[in-house]
Amino acid sequence: MKESQTEQVVFSSAFGIERSPFQGEPSEANDKLWTGLYDFGITRISTEEARPMVNKTLPVADSQGGYIIQLAVFHQLHCLNMLRKGIYHGVDMSNTDDLKGIEHLDHCIDMLRQSIMCHSDISPTTFTRTSLGKPMQVVAEVAHTCRSFSKIQQWAWNRRIKGELDKSTVITDDPLGWGTYTYSP
Repeated sequence: MKESQTEQVVFSSAFGIERSPFQGEPSEANDKLWTGLYDFGITRISTEEARPMVNKTLPVADSQGGYIIQLAVFHQLHCLNMLRKGIYHGVDMSNTDDLKGIEHLDHCIDMLRQSIMCHSDISPTTFTRTSLGKPMQVVAEVAHTCRSFSKIQQWAWNRRIKGELDKSTVITDDPLGWGTYTYSP
């Protein structure tokens, strides 16, 4: 995908005053924002774009030709949106304990949304038929080009802070001068 490029994006904390418009109990407004992230339908790629793919997919059945794919990032966002909607089902919005739990889950979902959008997995999801004459269906078992999760785990494990983290001591003489930094939005 030649159009793919990187950009710097600052995530919001998704808590308190930093809440994003994607958060909160499902509403017409935030549902529209969520579906706007991924609801573009299925993607067409050319024969030349499809040829090097590891996984086969079906051709588009129209006069323009090409092949059918869906980028994984959009399916992942759809799934996350379904989870977002599901956490509110059966919650007593007048119960403060429920609301604290919901606020945390809402934070988690929005952090995941931002991360999924940041990393935008563009692996093509392909389509097949179980037999000729049957309707097409999605093939979920497709190859993704990913970072090595086990190497990331090992890197983090090798750099983990052992023991309890001191959250109170202020370091004033650190090499970068960041010890006294305070965040203000």
